[in-house]
Amino acid sequence: MDPAELTPNGPGSLAGLTVGRLEAGLASEVAAWLLAQRGASVLQATPASSAFAVADAKTVDATDCAQAELILTADHTGRGHAGGGAGAVLRPAPIICPDAGIPAGTLEYVTGTALATAALAAWRCRTPIAVSELGVAIQVFLPEVMAVSYGSPWWPVPPDPVPAPGGGWLSTDLGAAGDDELYAGLLATLPADADAATIATAAQEWRLAVCAYRPRVVTEPEDPILDRQVLSTYEGVVRTPAVATRAPLGDVRICDLTAMWAGPLATWLLARLGAGVYKVEPAVRLDGTRALSGGGIYPGGIQRRPGEDSALFQALNHGKVRLPLDLRVPLQRDQFLARAHRSHVVIDSFTPRVMPNFGLTPPVLNPGMARPMVVSMPAFGPGPHRDWVAFGTGVHALSGLGDRGDGTFAAPSVAYPDVVAGFTAAFAIVSALVGRDRGRPPPRIEVPLSQAVQPLLAIPPAGGMRPQEAGGVLYDAGLAAHAFAPLQVAGMQLMHPKGPFSLLPAR
Repeated sequence: MDPAELTPNGPGSLAGLTVGRLEAGLASEVAAWLLAQRGASVLQATPASSAFAVADAKTVDATDCAQAELILTADHTGRGHAGGGAGAVLRPAPIICPDAGIPAGTLEYVTGTALATAALAAWRCRTPIAVSELGVAIQVFLPEVMAVSYGSPWWPVPPDPVPAPGGGWLSTDLGAAGDDELYAGLLATLPADADAATIATAAQEWRLAVCAYRPRVVTEPEDPILDRQVLSTYEGVVRTPAVATRAPLGDVRICDLTAMWAGPLATWLLARLGAGVYKVEPAVRLDGTRALSGGGIYPGGIQRRPGEDSALFQALNHGKVRLPLDLRVPLQRDQFLARAHRSHVVIDSFTPRVMPNFGLTPPVLNPGMARPMVVSMPAFGPGPHRDWVAFGTGVHALSGLGDRGDGTFAAPSVAYPDVVAGFTAAFAIVSALVGRDRGRPPPRIEVPLSQAVQPLLAIPPAGGMRPQEAGGVLYDAGLAAHAFAPLQVAGMQLMHPKGPFSLLPAR
């Protein structure tokens, strides 16, 4: 997607809708703010007290607030949902969810993103949807939780910062075969006193996921979604939202070209809301979470069937239909295009140059039709790092969120930028679908990981980055709260998260 096309979405896909924020707290304020970024008007029962205050929100009494089309509320009783009609109901966790090891406010921010997504999904099916705060936390710490579930002693801990000889610190995500040797060869070509920025820039030329840690700069939260309204030949037809007996996204089909964590999480969340997902995964380039080298999370820590019993792959991809298509092969590319043109969403997580190299530009994917909506999830948005290769830890480093405030830096306990981006992309897609339902053309959407985590810089930092592990606490709480379901994997019955969403009885 041309960076020039990535502009705010005009009046917004949600223009004309009203949001009623009945609940105080950071998660609800984030949800209202995200909905407002897409054009909705906000009514609130209490003024916002965080950086996510909506500038033109109107403070009204709770009765008037509850008349909005999208309701954000909470159920603190455990006896049923509060409020009625279409809306999202936050269900607080039965425990204090561990949040050490990730930037302050991350759990609340992701919960707010889930709450905004649920409110829109509820509008589509006219049924209130509950968001489990515990279910969100399980996704944030998914590697740790799945390691406990599988009885595996290993899970992918992000690498600690590495000092550069000339100053500065580096994030080195060198997980692919041969990366360590290639990186050593690169260092041998550089001056002995090269600093972190020099090493990272050179490593990116070799397509190695190496980034420099940057100091934190506190900023106002920016819209985490880049989009461009497509006006072309779209015929705006107002659709009737799904009836209450249907899944909120039961009429939606998604062509999924993503891999690893962020993109597969986004499409898994949409599948939990009823969407049909077709995962394009050729045999020549299998999803990295399959951990074919044996370094993944396996039952008892032992790989039984290469690529088939990795916990992260199964947790993020079960329920999807695999399409083993190699887009470099003309016939298989044509088969993919036929599927894409029958889908409502095509989503990828490549660097920006990959899809054009396949000849799959947005006009090819969407030749003036109402669908599919084109969504991309690169590591970085427009700017000097546009084509850089990075995973969540590298995005964390460059964002400044690893800055301890004392001149040192810390890696996170999990690669949380993937989770923030996954939930953000799911929200962006549901928002665009609601806009389509209301007669607005679906935009082309980009959710860079770096853009998705930027709002976290508006939350005051607190604590360190390296905690005690959270997996055991969340797994035990999830079992007690029935947040897991058995899944057959390679002939074994294992426990996997159900997800943070559940439909509630309509009042």
